[in-house]
Amino acid sequence: MLDTTDVLGETTELFIEYFRKFGHKPCCVSDLRIYLDLLDAEQKSELSSRLVKDVGISSTSVPQSDHQMQRHICALQLSRLCGSHRNLSSDHLKALITALSLHYQHGYQTYGKNLLSTDLGPSDPYALMAAHVLYDLAQIEKKSDSIIIALILLENLLKNSPSNFHAKLLAVRLYHTLGGGITAHEMYNSLDIKHLQLDSLGYIHCARLPTTGLFSLCTNLFDLALKFFSTNYKDSSDHLTFSYKFGSFLKLDEFMDFRERLNNSLHYTTVAIDRIILSLLECTSLESLYNLDISPKDNNIEWGSLRDNHHLTVYISWDPERIGSSPYNWAEIKALFEQDIRFLKLRTPVLWSMASAIDIIKSVDGTRQKHIETLRSTLCDWKKLYQQTVSDNFIPINQGLVILPLPSRLHGALEAPYSIISTFFEFLISLSSDDSEACLVCIRNIEDEFSNLTKFVEENTLKKSNDFQDKRKSMELAVNCVEEQA
Repeated sequence: MLDTTDVLGETTELFIEYFRKFGHKPCCVSDLRIYLDLLDAEQKSELSSRLVKDVGISSTSVPQSDHQMQRHICALQLSRLCGSHRNLSSDHLKALITALSLHYQHGYQTYGKNLLSTDLGPSDPYALMAAHVLYDLAQIEKKSDSIIIALILLENLLKNSPSNFHAKLLAVRLYHTLGGGITAHEMYNSLDIKHLQLDSLGYIHCARLPTTGLFSLCTNLFDLALKFFSTNYKDSSDHLTFSYKFGSFLKLDEFMDFRERLNNSLHYTTVAIDRIILSLLECTSLESLYNLDISPKDNNIEWGSLRDNHHLTVYISWDPERIGSSPYNWAEIKALFEQDIRFLKLRTPVLWSMASAIDIIKSVDGTRQKHIETLRSTLCDWKKLYQQTVSDNFIPINQGLVILPLPSRLHGALEAPYSIISTFFEFLISLSSDDSEACLVCIRNIEDEFSNLTKFVEENTLKKSNDFQDKRKSMELAVNCVEEQA
């Protein structure tokens, strides 16, 4: 059998040769990334060392030209892809962060001046990589300090390169890691996301903002997203009509698939349900509650058809995991999708229960029993699903990579004492059925559960550490409790 090495030469040497010819081009990393799987761990380590050495920049020197700086950036990115940062100690990571920050400042001062506001700075990748390494350091130290430094670095980068969307996306992710909803919202708005991006990128913000308790910001954000989805449905009908009219029959299937993909978007369904729940929280009177459009006829979600349209590769990254397979095939992403669907399945029966409860209050004696039975049946199904979800013991996805989304909101919902919701509805059933004994039992249960809820909030807020990541989780749990009581 013919050995390719005899014909083409050593694989590592081919990498080095390509780097020497195209290392100053931004495409060099993406070109070589897909072939790194051809190397074993030892070869990757050798390649990493040789690339950095080939550039001719030591820890005490700086690039002497823009051309050399781009080659240095490319060498560092490929080195990280080879796993050179994985086994470094905290001290080594801190030294690397310092070096990258200094290289960024030197590159900006020397080669990044007098650029257009829409241009990306030539030394920006140094700062982006420093932010990634700082996130790695935060995972090792289990503290938020390094993430705060990363955000300071990114904010400084954006002052010099206000159009760097890589920095903005990363900043949104890190702000939500710390629970900084307002600053994340400002950064998200600066991305100027429009049209299809509201579905493919909206998850980076819409999925986390509700956990911060900033309901007024959520209302505007959700309304904008829902407007896009409703407009798309109307526009797609026009596209189908024109395709048929002009004989473009091959396009019909494409437009049909496109429309169904958006209609069955997980993000669309999540935003729609969150918006209804926000409307419930905003109600200040029975009249406004009666006017809400919550009806079981809307419970037509095709759970098996829901699609994950998230754009997972939008984050720039040089983690070794990006070599082998696409993030869409990662077990963490599949687990997150399953957990998010289960979270929606737990929330929708609460809405249908609320609709039945309103019908009970508004109904006359002749029809009240029918609504009571509907509420009782919905509660029974919800309890079974809740118990099944608890027994399934879902595990939050790993946060070792900054490109991975934050864990599903399912976990915060399960940690909060969710049973108080069903107890309130059971109290309404017993009250409407004139069952005095059941009413007294429900009242005692509500008193006990409110007492437990108060203790739960206290233990998960006042008694937690001052680390921002712990505070973010505490805020999420507190918001869940407010939602349950409302």
